[in-house]
Amino acid sequence: MPWDDHLIRVDTREQNPLFEAAERVTLRTGDYSVEGLFDVIAVERKSPQDLLGSLGGPKGNARKRLLRAFRRLSLMPWGAVIIESS
Repeated sequence: MPWDDHLIRVDTREQNPLFEAAERVTLRTGDYSVEGLFDVIAVERKSPQDLLGSLGGPKGNARKRLLRAFRRLSLMPWGAVIIESS
């Protein structure tokens, strides 16, 4: 079944979206969600470099921001983290 880009929403801060035709909105949690379900479904997308940089890099606020995002995801019925890697 093909994705319906009319329902998918991409966070405005996502730099390289997976769904080009999807509408961009500012999401409180995650990089992707579904229209009308922003408090129920969220997907956070990370590269290994971004994840490791946020967890252990020199940016102290990056780690705190990432942990807050993970906390919000953990409270959602359908929250997920996707790490893109080979």
